[in-house]
Amino acid sequence: MAGLCAAIRLKETASDLISDITVFEKNDHPGGLLQSTRHNGHWWDNGAFKFGRNNYLVQLMPDVFEPFEGYRLKVWHKGALHDFPFGVKAMLTRLSVSRLAGFGLAYGLNLLRCGFGADKTSLERWLQCRLTGTLLRETGLDAYVTKLQGRPPGELSYLFGEQRLLYIHKMTRPAYLLRAVAGLAGKRRNGNGRLVYPRDAGVGSIAERLAQVAGERGIRIRFETAVTRLGDTLPAAPGVVIECDGPRGKETCKADYVISTMAIDDLVRAREAELRPATLQAYRALRFMDLQMSFFIVREPKLLSRFLTLYSFEKHHRWKRLVARSLPDGTTSVLVETTFDPLQTRPDPGLLDQVAENLTRELKLFTAADILCSHAAHVPKAYPVYVQGYEKQVEALASELETGCLTTVGRNGRFLYSSTPKIIDQAIRAADDTVRRIADGRKRKKAGHAALAC
Repeated sequence: MAGLCAAIRLKETASDLISDITVFEKNDHPGGLLQSTRHNGHWWDNGAFKFGRNNYLVQLMPDVFEPFEGYRLKVWHKGALHDFPFGVKAMLTRLSVSRLAGFGLAYGLNLLRCGFGADKTSLERWLQCRLTGTLLRETGLDAYVTKLQGRPPGELSYLFGEQRLLYIHKMTRPAYLLRAVAGLAGKRRNGNGRLVYPRDAGVGSIAERLAQVAGERGIRIRFETAVTRLGDTLPAAPGVVIECDGPRGKETCKADYVISTMAIDDLVRAREAELRPATLQAYRALRFMDLQMSFFIVREPKLLSRFLTLYSFEKHHRWKRLVARSLPDGTTSVLVETTFDPLQTRPDPGLLDQVAENLTRELKLFTAADILCSHAAHVPKAYPVYVQGYEKQVEALASELETGCLTTVGRNGRFLYSSTPKIIDQAIRAADDTVRRIADGRKRKKAGHAALAC
């Protein structure tokens, strides 16, 4: 998605400066992680994707989206459903007066710690300074993070919180906390009336339509073409040499500028000849978590709402998140995500049945008889792992992988755990920066010609 949006943006803003734009896609379909899985006539989205009305995709393809209501965010914790984030009101009312007083004192001290930046260490310390140990334990957020990243918060960088737990920053504002206690923050969080979704199918239709838009604008997309090497050209003629392997066989071409959305491990292999041994060592220290998806089609027309995202903060649940959406035929598609470390474990063939038992017997969202269809799929390298110190490895890689002619963007390209709209915004900025580089290069070239003429 980032590559396609960057290409379209280049065409929009610099058609007079750029003669040719080509997108290399190693798969036979566009969209990267933004996909819908289809099986026996049914479909499911491969994740919890949300799009605001002002998103670039909506502005580019308004006919693809429609507003929707009835979106709910919930947490399953201690055998009950809570509003997201955290169900603060329900949890605080369970505390005794003495514990509430201790919580208030700790919260005030943590506000001071946040102001002095005393929490810039592990994710556990970062969370405690914003939520206090009491609220952290009561919410079970530590269990969720451990399932997601495969490591306890004490082993993770605080930057995970900076990038993915943005709403916790609001908890450092007393006014927001009071609204949360009053039960107002959760309602605002649901975002009803501000979200849009594809009209007729899953999010995979967005990628298909975006590829069509790119083709209509003269952008070439070469599917099933893997980039095997990205090499620097001579300083006298700056650019990037691209070696690729596809339906036409092995090819070599040259580009003046490259915006790469390749996964960081693929990019390292493609530029290995230009990298120092220390940089390769930094790459080997990076870790990813794989994702196993359990899919169900159930008879129920809806689960709590037309569109539901449900997080599990229970330690005994192997899965971390459920996404359900009512379909036009009166059924509901249900996706349940489970992460695992590919270096330690493999996808469990019995996980699908285990998840079904959790949802039917424990959560009672539907019955076993309501399940019309089930399916499982595997997504490699779905989440980067934010171990402490990972940012140093990423900075070392970026400093060598990127050049004046090569820019990296994307979730796996920049080792980011971020939402699709934010990644697309990053791609737009990369395209705009590339246009500025091209324009500056033209100006310098013209200035050089004038000096030569004199």
